[in-house]
Amino acid sequence: MYPHRTFHFLEPFKGKLFNGDIPTLAEIFQIAAARYPDKKCLTTYNPDKFVLTFREARDKILTLAASLVEKGRQQRMKFSPDKIISDFYAMYTELCPEKEEEFDN
Repeated sequence: MYPHRTFHFLEPFKGKLFNGDIPTLAEIFQIAAARYPDKKCLTTYNPDKFVLTFREARDKILTLAASLVEKGRQQRMKFSPDKIISDFYAMYTELCPEKEEEFDN
């Protein structure tokens, strides 16, 4: 399936987390979360250190995605710049609710 077995680690996930020959970026993230759930995924300093593991990041992303769908966002919907900015705002405030006031000023 994969030339020279470069992507052999993907085989257990084929048909479960992705269906094509090579996973999409979103599917790669799901695979990383499955392989390394407790490893650091995201670290920010704003100004304090904030760390999410792959499991925590995946949970927050899925929560945000469900929230966007509830608000009328559709999968594979085309985005205008203002919608992208509003989605980044929603994602940031979901991940860092204590920082929301930075955007309100």
